[in-house]
Amino acid sequence: MELKPEQFKRMLTLPVTVITTVDGNGVANAAPYGCVMPILRPLDLVAIASALPRHTLHNIRGTGEFVINVIGTPSFDKAMLTARDYPPEVEGLREVGLETSPARTVSPPRIADALG
Repeated sequence: MELKPEQFKRMLTLPVTVITTVDGNGVANAAPYGCVMPILRPLDLVAIASALPRHTLHNIRGTGEFVINVIGTPSFDKAMLTARDYPPEVEGLREVGLETSPARTVSPPRIADALG
């Protein structure tokens, strides 16, 4: 069976995730990602698909750290605003008004009301 793009979207919905990172100077970054999936269980390995020029990808490669935030209804609209092309020195999380809290084991913050 061959699926057209619109048919695929109706059959396999993806959760909205926002990946948070920090750069080498500690500036937080956030961006929505639709292509995030576990690749090996029970280990905590995930795969993400990213366009090359994204700040998020640059930060992950530079620090090796990131947080995948699964977004629910309360913060969906604000989370989608993190897709804007902010300069690297601007913290998109603050710009859109998303509250954060520290992650347990990595430097990037987590979104406070993310599912989890």
